[in-house]
Amino acid sequence: MALLASRRLITKSEIFRSVAGYSGAIESMERMFERDKDDLRSLGIEIEVAPIDSLFEDESGYRISPDKYALKIPDLTPAELGVLSVAATSWQTSFFSESGQQGLRKLKSLGVEIQEDVLITSIIPVDQNQPHFETLWEAISQSRSISFHYADNEKDLRTIDPYGISLFKGEWYIVGLDRDKADIRTFKVRRISSLKLVGKKDGFKRPDDFRLREAMIIGASEAHYVVRMKIRTGQALSLRTGSTLLDIEDDWDIFERSYAFEGAAIFDALWYGADVVILEPQKLRDRVLQILRSRVE
Repeated sequence: MALLASRRLITKSEIFRSVAGYSGAIESMERMFERDKDDLRSLGIEIEVAPIDSLFEDESGYRISPDKYALKIPDLTPAELGVLSVAATSWQTSFFSESGQQGLRKLKSLGVEIQEDVLITSIIPVDQNQPHFETLWEAISQSRSISFHYADNEKDLRTIDPYGISLFKGEWYIVGLDRDKADIRTFKVRRISSLKLVGKKDGFKRPDDFRLREAMIIGASEAHYVVRMKIRTGQALSLRTGSTLLDIEDDWDIFERSYAFEGAAIFDALWYGADVVILEPQKLRDRVLQILRSRVE
């Protein structure tokens, strides 16, 4: 996130001060840094390395180019699309997490200009159950206007310039400029019908100051979905951050954590596997078990 979001090369010292997990002696952090670089490169992620000052090559800076990082989507099977959807949710959840936000705030305090939208759009969140997703993504990526009927008034045809699409509180939303209202509006994808591409490629320009995260987070500033869970002793350290410890058992610690929406809680439960057990609410516990059983079957 730090390397991808930065508009400029950032130094190791800036990374050590802003990215969670780097602590201890400088030699230890150096080894961790080299290991992390190798891990990223083993995943096929290209890291730009160049001198910070062209006149003095004694200090290097690092960055990940959004253009080289962007994922190219080939023809995928339903199973592959499902895996990709989980990966995209992982990325978005990491971005919205307090530790992720804290790291970006630290970078900003060091004078690093951040491109937050890159973090949302670099991985395409694919949901094969959304019939309009492919058309919407084509419209966004090609800057083409769309028209559709919406559930609140199916008689009127809405025309918008789509700026972005996001998963929020378990629902997909399309955000863009409503031409009739001359204002940015948000629409639930599942309530859209008769969707068509009506504009030419590069038919509009998204405002430079538009932030998809800010558009989606309005009205949801307070987390309200409370989950009680067991975390295995010594495991899921990042999940413990921001959670409230309630009790300690022999091999488990009982925590309570607040989420903005159910989907983020489901992701955490699946991501940490056998190291996390959902206790309450029962509806969430049942949903996680249902997903796990479907994967086994």
